[in-house]
Amino acid sequence: GSFQLQLPSVGVAIYTNGDFLIDVGFPHGGDFSRSLIIDAGQYTGAGGAYYGRLSGETASSLPAVPTQGGTALGAFGPVTAIGIGLRVGVEKGFSSGPLTASFSVVLQAIFEGVFSTYTRFEDRKTEDYFDVQASISIIGQLSGQLDFAIITASVLVRIEVTVAVRAIAARAVTVPVTARVDVRVSVKISLGLFSIRIHFSFSATVGFTATFGHDRQALWDSPSAAAFALPASGSVSLDFQPLPVGLTLPLYVVP
Repeated sequence: GSFQLQLPSVGVAIYTNGDFLIDVGFPHGGDFSRSLIIDAGQYTGAGGAYYGRLSGETASSLPAVPTQGGTALGAFGPVTAIGIGLRVGVEKGFSSGPLTASFSVVLQAIFEGVFSTYTRFEDRKTEDYFDVQASISIIGQLSGQLDFAIITASVLVRIEVTVAVRAIAARAVTVPVTARVDVRVSVKISLGLFSIRIHFSFSATVGFTATFGHDRQALWDSPSAAAFALPASGSVSLDFQPLPVGLTLPLYVVP
């Protein structure tokens, strides 16, 4: 069968000190519109990546280096920045008489990481630094329409579940989990001289964040900073978010 191919957008940053960053359609913010996209009928796929070889002067995601009297107490060595995002999906359609429906499932995964080594000038002691973010999302969508000429009804249901991980050197690991449901229903009743339209929508989001381990003092932390609490063993805590729910029910009478 036939398929459509969209080439990714390419960006290159080169610095005067030899650092560089190459971006080939990476989905920043989860936006795959500039990524490599393949559409083969009911199957779709998209992806992008970036790679950078940077330094403490050009990498913007490193923690601030502690200073004393305006003099840096240490420095980060070469920085490796990596990112990759992938998205695959499948969609099925169905039609029988007045009923038309479709169902799609999309799996999305994004990974970003920054890796370096910090050296303290005083004793030349070193410590590895990393900042890793990863997320996996599953998105399911069901849409359908029922047309009886006089009465027409359509429904759209979308469910999205996302699990993410954030791990930073010398810091507790956080794992936020969110789930969102959106439902939209529309009904049209034609009564000759006028018609009645009813729109119903519902949305809800629930989530919680699990925290593993604890923060500790790292070489790149300022010596004047408050001491980190060091419990005897790792800890796990859960932070549940409230459940915001939205519900709208407009009613229209159209002559």
